[in-house]
Amino acid sequence: MHTKYLINCNNAIFAEEIKEKLSEQGIFCLIKESSNPLGTTINHDAVGYVIMVDENKYEKARTIVEELEKLRNSNAPLWCPYCEGEDISGPEEKKSHSSSTVVLMCTIIILIAGLIMFYVKSIIIPIVGVALVVLTIIIGVKEKIYHCNKCGKDFKHS
Repeated sequence: MHTKYLINCNNAIFAEEIKEKLSEQGIFCLIKESSNPLGTTINHDAVGYVIMVDENKYEKARTIVEELEKLRNSNAPLWCPYCEGEDISGPEEKKSHSSSTVVLMCTIIILIAGLIMFYVKSIIIPIVGVALVVLTIIIGVKEKIYHCNKCGKDFKHS
């Protein structure tokens, strides 16, 4: 039996859910723990789960996984990524001032204001730039945040 890479999961619950759905359809799969999962760029200590299937049943398995991913992305999270609890409330829209989007917007505004000031030599441009940065920070970026009632942590659903 030759196996083929199917998907990389960032947690054991989703990996087990996939394994269960595949076995219901008569597809055997292997779950291998991966210390450096594909797509991990920030947390190098993260553990992922690579799912391998028989290459002859790959297309059918891929279809099942795509359906599961669509279901997962369209609904609220079914469990907490920290404690794996299922008592989830939300979503609530909260402002995020530490979002990378806000930081990127502020950086771009400051760079543009600095370049314009260098060429135009006007005091109005940096004042407008600083005002836009302050406005961006005050407004923030709204994100949908879920809350786990078991462990008390907030998280974003990806």
